[in-house]
Amino acid sequence: MGFLQPRLPDIDLAEWSQGSRSQKIRPMAQHWAEVGFGTPVLLHLFYVAKILLYVLVGWLIVLTTKGIDGFTDAAAWYAEPIVFEKVVLYTMLFEVIGLGCGFGPLNNRFFPPMGSILYWMRFGTIRLPPWPDRVPWTRGTKRKPVDVALYALLVRCCCRRCSPMAPAPYRSWAPRSGCCPPGRSC
Repeated sequence: MGFLQPRLPDIDLAEWSQGSRSQKIRPMAQHWAEVGFGTPVLLHLFYVAKILLYVLVGWLIVLTTKGIDGFTDAAAWYAEPIVFEKVVLYTMLFEVIGLGCGFGPLNNRFFPPMGSILYWMRFGTIRLPPWPDRVPWTRGTKRKPVDVALYALLVRCCCRRCSPMAPAPYRSWAPRSGCCPPGRSC
């Protein structure tokens, strides 16, 4: 498998195109079983870079919180409740926007490499209703204003809580910080 070039099946195209359907499927299925998708190594490195970028951005989001200091001093702040909150919300945002598992060329998405936010923020796109007989406003297979509004609200809330200007959730004992005060376990 090449770094930039895919590994394609080793067949004679003229001979292969003359065969029956089953004769065409056999070498393709064998190639798929032995090689897989046949993607170049560069695409796999793209996913490694995506994971590293995910971790770096999550780390930076946590460091924007008041009271959390030290890029390399994670031992001092990793167990704070606000850190867990921001990491969970950032992960949720990362997934619902479409940057998570269903992103990129290995999912047969080339341009744009994601689909979630492009479809969920648009009226009339296809959707699968969760419980059409039990939950109000969930009937139908087309996205309605309620669906788009709920998705937009989810994205907005996650962005707001991940931002540096987010209000501290533990105001009763820490008005200017998201960290536990010294001597108190949270």
